[in-house]
Amino acid sequence: MSNVYLIDNDSLIKLKQYPGDIFVSLWERIEALVDAERLIAPHEVFREVTKGDDEIEKWAKAHAGMFVDLDTAQAAALTEVLAKFPGIHDPEKTAADADPVLVALCLAKTRVDSSSRYRVVTEERMRGPGSTRIPNVCKALA
Repeated sequence: MSNVYLIDNDSLIKLKQYPGDIFVSLWERIEALVDAERLIAPHEVFREVTKGDDEIEKWAKAHAGMFVDLDTAQAAALTEVLAKFPGIHDPEKTAADADPVLVALCLAKTRVDSSSRYRVVTEERMRGPGSTRIPNVCKALA
């Protein structure tokens, strides 16, 4: 059983701290995961990381195939996530809001594919009871 990693925008942005010309093996491993379809993200993450003009935007555009469009199973999971954890989405936010879609993608993939383990990668940390941060929501849904 292989792990498939679903990466949040904050983790992609954090990778800017590790330039490809210095951390060559790190980027080679990331590329291998993308090529093997074991590093994916919802398309909303793509929208969030392509707002600027930096190396992560260029990298994301060069690897656009790793970003998954919303399908029926994910839409159903998203409805469930938003119903159970309305605080994960900021209704005032006008830009892309990847957090609930990332969790829904993981939930939907887990339900339809028992041959892989789906793991969310985020820089967010667990918070106290009732928090709707990504790790808290993932744990509650596990």
